[in-house]
Amino acid sequence: MSEPYFNEPMLDMYIFETTQNIEQLENIIILCEKNSFYSQESINEIFRIMHTIKGSSAMMLFNNISTLAHSMEDLFYYIREQKPKDVDYSVVSDLVLDGIDFIKIELQKIKDGQKVDGDCSNLIHSIKEFLSLIKQQNPSDMEIKTPVSNDKQQYYIPPDKSGNFLRNNYFKATIFFDDDCGMEHLRAYTVIHSLKELTPEIYFIPEDVMENDGTAELIKKQGFQIYVKIDKSYDEMYQLLMQTMFLKDLELIQLENEEELNQFVKPSKRNIEESPIKIPRVQPQEYSSLSVNQTMISVNVEKLDKLMDLVGEMVIAEAMVVQNPDLAGLELNNFHKAARQLHKITSEIQDMVMSIRMVPLSMTFHKMYRIVRDMTKKLNKEVNLKLIGEETEVDKNIIEHISDPLMHLIRNAIDHGIERGDEREALGKPRAAGVYKGDY
Repeated sequence: MSEPYFNEPMLDMYIFETTQNIEQLENIIILCEKNSFYSQESINEIFRIMHTIKGSSAMMLFNNISTLAHSMEDLFYYIREQKPKDVDYSVVSDLVLDGIDFIKIELQKIKDGQKVDGDCSNLIHSIKEFLSLIKQQNPSDMEIKTPVSNDKQQYYIPPDKSGNFLRNNYFKATIFFDDDCGMEHLRAYTVIHSLKELTPEIYFIPEDVMENDGTAELIKKQGFQIYVKIDKSYDEMYQLLMQTMFLKDLELIQLENEEELNQFVKPSKRNIEESPIKIPRVQPQEYSSLSVNQTMISVNVEKLDKLMDLVGEMVIAEAMVVQNPDLAGLELNNFHKAARQLHKITSEIQDMVMSIRMVPLSMTFHKMYRIVRDMTKKLNKEVNLKLIGEETEVDKNIIEHISDPLMHLIRNAIDHGIERGDEREALGKPRAAGVYKGDY
């Protein structure tokens, strides 16, 4: 990873979430365009996705992506609130899909460790011009304002906090993020990461904000608690925490002594530089409800590859033990019984690891809708794409290898194998190519 992007866990999470969001967004746009109708539900979902991408990109300092997402968010906020009747949704689709393509290119730069420096100014200008055109064509007396949170921010500010002493000040802070910001656990980690540069004495609840995605829901409900010893006055600490992005509420209390911090350093006191996670012990029952709901997690493919290699080594090691020539001729009934049980467990582990790597073909197949859409629009042809067997699961490595050939096949089929609509009608075929009783 190149120098600008040093925080790999957060970066991986950002790439994963943004990729998921733009894939979902692309599917929504294609479906709406196919149905020639943008439902209110679809508009709300597009707005939500844009809002999420804007916030997470701003948090990661990818300002060009954030600015582009913001302009798209403004467009769909106007459409959502004003509900204009005279809108060319084909242009809306083109603008959003162009934005998706731009974000995909920038995400690839991030993966390659390159500088995220794409210029989206022309696209943003097009979006703003189109929004102005919609407003002109759909005049209204209703004023559309930038969306803001309906919840009034509340802060706990104890009286008479002069902050004259800059040594050994102890604070307890509880942070609440905006309701719709998302990724609360990652946003909490950014606060910790910033404070780590100022002090070695920092503790926080929940303890595993980076390792456990389920902590996002806990932070949303109970807030993110921070205990810190720092050479800052109350006012300085307050202003520092007020810079937190998507901050909804901040409760900051200056503690009189380090008694509350001492509960986190039993039996020995170690600073955060000596241990990646300096954390309090939290009772397991606080997480019991979250662990029940956390049924799916994302895993780096490299870890699965490593696990697969280890399982392969384990199978070889098992064979070397069971078939060792030194055991020839010996009566080892208990050993052979244990060996059979070991073989059974090893086989089950091998099958389980194989199944974990299996992903449905739908992930690749659904990308073909975009290929068909772009090709038909470019070549002025009409094509209906029907997917069969998309629920079939294959190894992830196979998915990566068949994606490009499939796209090439579809492009060639549309370009060279399908006539234009009027030509098809002249030949007695349906105007739109697709599956019609064997007629393609």
